[in-house]
Amino acid sequence: MNAGKPLLIRWISILVLISGVSLRYGYTQSQETIFTFLKPDEKKANEYYAAKKYKQALYLYESMTAKSNTDKYLLQIARSYFNLHQPSEAVRWFHRALAADGSLPDKDVLLYAESLSSVGKYDEAIKFYGQYQASHNGDGMVMKKIWQLKNRTYLFEDSVHYDIHRLNVNSAASDICAVAYREGFVFLSNRRRQRLIDKRDANSQPFYNLYYVATVIDSTTADVRFSYKLPVPFGTGLSPRYQQGSVSFYGGQQSLAFIATGESTAITKSKRSLQLYFTSQVGGKWTTHKPIVFNDPDFSYTAEAVQEDGQILYVA
Repeated sequence: MNAGKPLLIRWISILVLISGVSLRYGYTQSQETIFTFLKPDEKKANEYYAAKKYKQALYLYESMTAKSNTDKYLLQIARSYFNLHQPSEAVRWFHRALAADGSLPDKDVLLYAESLSSVGKYDEAIKFYGQYQASHNGDGMVMKKIWQLKNRTYLFEDSVHYDIHRLNVNSAASDICAVAYREGFVFLSNRRRQRLIDKRDANSQPFYNLYYVATVIDSTTADVRFSYKLPVPFGTGLSPRYQQGSVSFYGGQQSLAFIATGESTAITKSKRSLQLYFTSQVGGKWTTHKPIVFNDPDFSYTAEAVQEDGQILYVA
């Protein structure tokens, strides 16, 4: 009987050892399974982020963080929120990343400062803008932001001296691209006009046309006030068959660059794009407009600006 006890103890020891090895092997396998499971999600999240699909990337980064309880994805989460224009969440996750690692990469220091500024934490924003500036000496954009935040009290005070109000010449349509001209301004609108033929675009909206509004100064009151006459069609000689676009005056307002629908070609057929034209005023009337050599019927211009001397042209 007694001789059998050591044998029994040996068997129990072997079983315990085998169980221990199994448990340890099972734990290792479990770890490998978790990380194997996470790898595809991490790859997908990084691909989404690189493709600027930040919502999809954010969902995966947050899911992986919750499952693995890791700090690995904190910066990617913060960056995703920043790119989704959610500064409050970006601040929260940048703060967590900073607490976890003790510092932030340079590019994230700038994003953190931008996020702090967006949520009104100006003093903290100045601190991180300053940190970024210290390693990027001469960055004019950051220097300007630091100056603006440090002088925000005075800048806010200036805003009370300006009054923004809706003009009585606005319509229920789109009234855009106002440019100063003579004693008033020229603007673009797709308001309805009284015409024998009602021309409309592919969306059944009226075409855009140019209008001029004259400003009248009311000097009968203690404060100088402005009133505006009714809009009238501008530059009738410029009127294209279809859309008109924005304008830019130069040369003492005697010359003009403007955008309008171009002519179709044998290749483009019914397709028409917005092209750029130049014209000058002779005898109080705008002369026949001329297209620029850079016009391409396959592309449209959306905005233009000409330097006063006519030597430099900016287009978009």
